[in-house]
Amino acid sequence: MSLVQRASPSLPKLFGFAKRSFKSLRFPGEPLDPSSSPILSYGIHVFHAPDAVGIVAKLSDCIASKGGNILGASVFVPENKHVFYSRSEFIFDPIKWPRSEMDEDFDKLSTLYSAMRSVVRVPDQDPKYKICILASKQDHCLVDLLHQWQEGRLPVDITCVISNHDRGPNTHVSRFLERHGIPYHYLQTTNADKREGEILELVQNTDFLVLARYMQLLSGDFLKSYGKDVINIHHGLLPSFKGGKPSKQAFDAGVKLIGATSHFVTQELDAGPIIEQMVARVSHKDNLQSFVQKSENLEKQCLTKAIKSYFTLLSSLLFSLTRSHPHRDGDSHLLRPTSATANLSGRLNPPPISQDHKMSRPSALKRKQPDSSSPSESLTEHEKIVYSVIRSKQDMGIWTRDMKKEANLPDNLVGKSIKSLQAKNLIKEVVNVQSKGRKHYMAAEFEPSKELTGGDWYSNGTLDKDYITCVKDGFAKIIYQLKVATLEGISDEVKKSGIFKTSFTKQQIEEILRVLVLDKRVMAVKSTGMGEFGSFPVGKVCYKSASKGGSKREPKVGAMASIPCGVCPRISQCTPDGIISPRTCVYFTKWLDF
Repeated sequence: MSLVQRASPSLPKLFGFAKRSFKSLRFPGEPLDPSSSPILSYGIHVFHAPDAVGIVAKLSDCIASKGGNILGASVFVPENKHVFYSRSEFIFDPIKWPRSEMDEDFDKLSTLYSAMRSVVRVPDQDPKYKICILASKQDHCLVDLLHQWQEGRLPVDITCVISNHDRGPNTHVSRFLERHGIPYHYLQTTNADKREGEILELVQNTDFLVLARYMQLLSGDFLKSYGKDVINIHHGLLPSFKGGKPSKQAFDAGVKLIGATSHFVTQELDAGPIIEQMVARVSHKDNLQSFVQKSENLEKQCLTKAIKSYFTLLSSLLFSLTRSHPHRDGDSHLLRPTSATANLSGRLNPPPISQDHKMSRPSALKRKQPDSSSPSESLTEHEKIVYSVIRSKQDMGIWTRDMKKEANLPDNLVGKSIKSLQAKNLIKEVVNVQSKGRKHYMAAEFEPSKELTGGDWYSNGTLDKDYITCVKDGFAKIIYQLKVATLEGISDEVKKSGIFKTSFTKQQIEEILRVLVLDKRVMAVKSTGMGEFGSFPVGKVCYKSASKGGSKREPKVGAMASIPCGVCPRISQCTPDGIISPRTCVYFTKWLDF
């Protein structure tokens, strides 16, 4: 029985590929050839051909025979149509399987099955798509895209940012764009003039546009003149709640699910083919403000996911993007391509790899060359993901288990990426004193926080007992010299003495004094305002040495001053010949021995 048949008996009838072999498919977690290079590349192959038995087996054999490993495979055969679609994600060793040889291998399959389309893309090696981001006043989506681009999670070239909102030179967005050499164009719009002609001039060299909460309608003439795809994020769950203020519409309707929708822009408002949707649950406890906040979080995630899906060719053929509304006959999971497929197919081919293509881009629109602050440019896709996760934790580092969850990669890929990043001196292993058995990693540019290392009391993750002993002896000596001192006086004297190279906080000094009191090397007493306490307010907590020279010997205070009879609660019952008497009192005996 095939994998598909085991998953669901009804799937062969719906998809029509029950006879195809999945034996050659290897899924995440299965080991690769141990002799393979630790530096692996990520590839995507999209195939569109007349339906035939054995296509899946041939495709998987083509990848496996070159030492590649399939991470995911999607197959779609429309009902009652003799056509086959597939999309395969795989990793491979670029040394064992060069890009030119890969193209030849897939071309042979294309010829064998008379494919209408066979496209392979390797994001690490292929030129990046050029995009322009349009945004209005609200910039949460824009900021999220810029930060992901900076971290290498959004492998595109941002040619410019266009906005109808004037951002000052000292704003976070303006400083970021200036620092990275991305032009910012402020085009003030009115109801009569949307400045579409100027926008067209600025975006003519882009591959597609992204509307990151750009609150202006693009006309049909603009879309026709641009002639390429425009991706928009709508802060509502389409096809419901179109137009303005969708969160308020949803709140007034009393919905239990709100969402965000990323879709292609068409002449009709919020009616283009849907690319991605994300939802969050709400209840009667939510108000309009919480609706908006949840919606904004969804918008950022949904837009990023849609862009990644688009430029990795997910949008080229399959049902995820180029689809119309689902059938209403109960098979809502069957999605049919729309006429947009024909328009998209010609534009989704990877840009040709040529020196002329690379040199033709204006230098002002390029992302800066990698330097010490942006080393991720030289990494593979998986290393970039792992490095970005580790670096985002800054001086706190991250446990390997948490890293695997956030990276969402197989364990073997995370392990190889960590070794490679360590070899390149981009990350380092650090010790967490609170969980020494767990491996923690941190970007090499950061120093571990005190919460991680334990501060000055720890050395290489181990409590430094020798240092603590020296600190206690030093404090005891200072208190002996001062005779009587308050916490503030001790703190000032420690600073003046210069005995310690490190500085102490008030809380640390209190902890040291508490330990000295427990060790009976220091006494904590309240000031009486008289005698040696004359310079301190009555009731002020003071500290005085309990031993000569601040040593560890037991305190030797005046003998009469320490007689236990003065504080004994049974003194009224104590008689020379009674049950309680000086002869039977263990405290009195101990005092006599002293």
